[in-house]
Amino acid sequence: MLVSRTCNLPQIAIYAKALKTSQFMALKESIWDWDNDVRQLDYFAMFRAEDKVLTIMRDLKHDHLIEYVTSFTISFTHFLVFPWADAGNLREFWFQDDDRRTSPECITWFIEQLTGLFDGIKELHSKCCMHGDIKPENLLLFPQHGTWPRIVISDFGLARAPILPTIVRKANNEHTKTTWRTPMYEAPESEDPESKDLFSPRSSHDIWQIGCVSLELLIWLLWGQAQGLALFSNLLANAPFWKVSSDIPIPSTSPRKIVHPSVLATMQWLRKQDFRCAEQTAVGDILHLIMRKLLEVELDCGKVVRTQRRCLR
Repeated sequence: MLVSRTCNLPQIAIYAKALKTSQFMALKESIWDWDNDVRQLDYFAMFRAEDKVLTIMRDLKHDHLIEYVTSFTISFTHFLVFPWADAGNLREFWFQDDDRRTSPECITWFIEQLTGLFDGIKELHSKCCMHGDIKPENLLLFPQHGTWPRIVISDFGLARAPILPTIVRKANNEHTKTTWRTPMYEAPESEDPESKDLFSPRSSHDIWQIGCVSLELLIWLLWGQAQGLALFSNLLANAPFWKVSSDIPIPSTSPRKIVHPSVLATMQWLRKQDFRCAEQTAVGDILHLIMRKLLEVELDCGKVVRTQRRCLR
């Protein structure tokens, strides 16, 4: 987004309204704030960018990507219309701490939902679109008859549909930077200004972010909110899932980035101490995928992109 680093995000309000249908709809209202320093043209560009990604995504008709109904503008107020998510978002779902989460049905649901989310991200990337802010609050839950809810990726306000390859955009100084990402789920390469891959580095951000959420969902599945996620959250203390190591590799002068020690220790404990995460089990395979493919930190930003794109194929 071509915006000032000191600006505030335009005020967002979400309403449930019945729009000539028996189904409730979510109306996302973006109100122009004249007091911030986002230029009006940039604000319109933000809306158009989200609308473009949603239009491309609508053609995919994917069960795990939010259904985009329509958009309209009244004066300086823009509206995006989506189906209403009756079951809330994933963060709210975790706090229910359902005792049925360890049932075989829930474990099957867990694997099916992650598979669907991975496939949705792969389809999004196949259209050169990136989300940029995958987190539990942006994963909505839609009830399914007789089973657990369907998890759907939503809120594409930071999404991008790049037309030019990254290397060309940089030559023209057309960067796709933004300061509105969620720090806890930011990828290690989010602060790196250069990328050696023709595909935008934002794609690797999506993979890292879904890795963070997948680990949290796995912890909830095995240990619940109170004994699992709350403890993990306290260990991490709202820090990103990575950190800068104090060791600088020679001859490099750049700080080395590593998986956060609390994240690594949690994954290793699950692997060694929780029998449900043993090798050659379905849950163990998911944990292995998270450790070795999704939450992967490498010094070469371009290598991160190529490695993480393969893991979704």
